[in-house]
Amino acid sequence: MAIYVTTSRKPAPGTRSLARWLARFLGGECENRGKRSLAEIVERAEAAGFKRLLFVYESHGNPSELSFYEEGWLSPVLKIKSVELPEKKAGRITPGEIRIVAEDAMGKKMAPLFAVENSEETDAVEMHLSRGAVVFELGGKKAAAIRLAGFGDVIESKRE
Repeated sequence: MAIYVTTSRKPAPGTRSLARWLARFLGGECENRGKRSLAEIVERAEAAGFKRLLFVYESHGNPSELSFYEEGWLSPVLKIKSVELPEKKAGRITPGEIRIVAEDAMGKKMAPLFAVENSEETDAVEMHLSRGAVVFELGGKKAAAIRLAGFGDVIESKRE
């Protein structure tokens, strides 16, 4: 199952870039949220055939957290410390071909949030999940990394 990635209301360039790359890696679609309400975003995602949504929020112009939604907010919220994205001339990524590698207990807890089916393809993107990071590897080389500052609980009122 692919994932619909969207941003906070007025995303900075770094947040938009992260959202686009996540959509590419996870085989989904990306859309800037703009003035749309949560209900409008969910409706647009469902119309495009997506059940799971990933919201990339920001603070002070930088990506700050990843929040997942499917018929309600899912836990945990991933708090972002820093982001390393690939160069613009990075290799082509085949959408949907991804293999999850849970590095520790927290990685196993995070894996279901991304709602991807593990690929058996040898050239699949590997997504390494751990307490400290979400790292994407392509051909054995790091393609992108999201360093995590920690995890949080869903705060419903903040998300509307």
